[in-house]
Amino acid sequence: MAKGDTSSGRNNKIHISILLRISIKCGSCHRCHKSHLLPVAGQKMTINDWCGELARRVKFIRDIYSTYKINLKSSEGLSLSLEEAEAVAAGQKTNEPFTQGRLIRTVNDVHVIYAIAEILEICVQAGLNVSNHLKQLTTGTVDYGTPEARNKKTRFLKDFEFELFIASALIRGKLKPEFPTQPNDPRGDLIVNGIFIEIKHPNSVKQLKKLISKFNKALVKEKLFGVFVVGLEDAYNMGDKPAFISNDEHNKWINSKRQKMENEGMELIKYASFLPQIVAMIQTQSKIVIIEGVSQMQRMGNSFLFNHRPSFSQYSQNALAIAKIFNPQPVFYSQICAKFSCR
Repeated sequence: MAKGDTSSGRNNKIHISILLRISIKCGSCHRCHKSHLLPVAGQKMTINDWCGELARRVKFIRDIYSTYKINLKSSEGLSLSLEEAEAVAAGQKTNEPFTQGRLIRTVNDVHVIYAIAEILEICVQAGLNVSNHLKQLTTGTVDYGTPEARNKKTRFLKDFEFELFIASALIRGKLKPEFPTQPNDPRGDLIVNGIFIEIKHPNSVKQLKKLISKFNKALVKEKLFGVFVVGLEDAYNMGDKPAFISNDEHNKWINSKRQKMENEGMELIKYASFLPQIVAMIQTQSKIVIIEGVSQMQRMGNSFLFNHRPSFSQYSQNALAIAKIFNPQPVFYSQICAKFSCR
């Protein structure tokens, strides 16, 4: 269990950022260099207040499952993380010997529960029916950045949490997302002002061209426009190193990952530029990281808008509103089309 240091005459006041920091900002992919922080819970608290808030969030999750009469699965990630977060909030000590791996697991569980509770609360307060997502969240692991092993069903929690995260980000941005009335609608997972949003959390970037083509095909039939959203952390194995001794070490690590993302992202942009119903692309990365002993849940995002088509005026306003949630200055196709044979 991670607790504030109260030794050597220190009082029990602690900045929430020492124990927990959740940030959402745009990264440097697609030549975007401006960071963007969305509003999240990050106020200063005493350790007692913080533990009280964590306990409230644990209770909120348990209560909403009880309301929908959905059972948690005791051996799966969400249930295990709830138990660990509950123990941390109550100040219970573990009987397990201290190891870095044990500490990282506790930090990971606390961050995940803190984030999921906030996401669910935002969606519920906005009137979204989250019952189907709650069912799916009961299965899977909480190891963001670790690809699913072959023949293992470990990604459901991350997949469906990602959909709720995107919905909550749009709500924070004063938009009104809706879930489609048709289950497993091939046109997308969310609808905002008539634009469908397809949300994918792939194990590998090799899947992306196939997924975005299938999405475009579903939209063509009804002459609809869509935004393709992808969470990249598992595809790029971003959980391979959870702790860093300095910011410099972390920056070197993340820059090495981004270079590959940049190269493969440009390939996907070029491919999508020929898919007429795809109006924008959004990418995010979610990772729980410890830098110099400070843990953070980083959710970084970026957005890209296709403005090279004659149909741009039909979707520009609504697509731009969505794209700006993840980057206040979305990258336009016209800005980078020198890299390609622009049409």
